[in-house]
Amino acid sequence: QIKDQLEESKGSTHLRHSAFECALFGTGIVKGPFASTKEYAKWDEEGKYTPLKKTVPEVSYVSVWNMYPDPNASTIDDCDYVIERHKLTRSQLRALKNRPFFREQAIEDALDAGENYTVKWWEDELHVNVWVCNGEVLRFVLNPFLPRRLPFAAVPYEVNPYSFWGIGVGENMDDTQTLMNGFMRLAVDNAVLSGNLLIEVD
Repeated sequence: QIKDQLEESKGSTHLRHSAFECALFGTGIVKGPFASTKEYAKWDEEGKYTPLKKTVPEVSYVSVWNMYPDPNASTIDDCDYVIERHKLTRSQLRALKNRPFFREQAIEDALDAGENYTVKWWEDELHVNVWVCNGEVLRFVLNPFLPRRLPFAAVPYEVNPYSFWGIGVGENMDDTQTLMNGFMRLAVDNAVLSGNLLIEVD
């Protein structure tokens, strides 16, 4: 059951991110487990969307760039406090209202105050499917999926935790291929010098 719960909360992915940062920066951070409410898609016999909500355990990794521990501590047990920075979209921030002890009015006030930059016209929160060509709108409909989701899946060959785009075989092989090319050039140069015209003098 614990393994199923870890898989459902993508625990292996979070642990992999933490292990990567542990190897890259010297420290990996995992947060949890926490009890969170998860919504499962469900429809009744009449086709009405009635989601099922369950409380499930959840773990997550925290990047070292978003973690601010007590500077006087050498271990997590010695910390008097820890500050974690969360970067959320407006919809993610609004979703916090569904979690316990979050103040709904404070969240709405923070959203109403807006961002500290000029909001562009394309930043309205609507899930739509739009096709355009040569300035003509070919299709414009609301997202028909319930619950609303983006119908895409991205599979990186090797995860880059700081970018949407992963690292492929070519980039991984670049250093090795450059080294092999250097050895080949060295071998060719040596062959040219050692296999050149030989003169024998009696």
